[in-house]
Amino acid sequence: MEETTGLRLRTLVRQLAEGRDDPPLPALFKAIGVTATRKPAEAALGLGAKVGVENGFVKLLQVFDGGPAQRAGLSAGDLVVAVDGLRVLSGQLDKSLARHRAGDTVPVHVFRRDELMQLDVTLSADATPQFALALSAEPSPLRSAWLGKRAAARGARPAKSRSAA
Repeated sequence: MEETTGLRLRTLVRQLAEGRDDPPLPALFKAIGVTATRKPAEAALGLGAKVGVENGFVKLLQVFDGGPAQRAGLSAGDLVVAVDGLRVLSGQLDKSLARHRAGDTVPVHVFRRDELMQLDVTLSADATPQFALALSAEPSPLRSAWLGKRAAARGARPAKSRSAA
C-alpha cells in the first residue's frame, strides 16, 4: 500500500482491521481538509437496524448488536409489513415508529422467507452517531491532490452528511 499511495498506513490499517476502537474520524478528515462535527443525538426512535426497500416493503439489511430489533428476534432479511397493526410501506417506517415513545413495546409483523411472524419490539431512541461534514476554508495538500485544484479553490463548501437508518 505504501508503494501505491506514498503514505505509511500499515499501523492505521492494522488498528482499524484488528482493533475494537472506533476510527479517529475527525483527525482523518482534518488531514484532508474536511471538518467532521458530531451532531447531537436526536430523539427519533429506531429499531436498531439498517433498512432498505424490497418490492415496496421495508427490508432489514443489517440488525445491530444489542438493538431493539435483535433483542426482539428480528433478523437481517426480514420484510417489515406492519407496526402496531398498521401496514408499513417503503419509506414510512420512521413515521410508523414516531407514533410511539422510547420504552413502548409494539407488535411488528414481518415476513421471514415465506412465514409471517409477529415479534414484540421494545423501542428505544436511535443511538446511531450522526456527523456533519464540511470542507475547511484552507485546502490541504491531500485534499488538493484528491479533489483537484478546481475543487480545492472552491474553499469551504458544505458536503452532504451521511446517516444510518
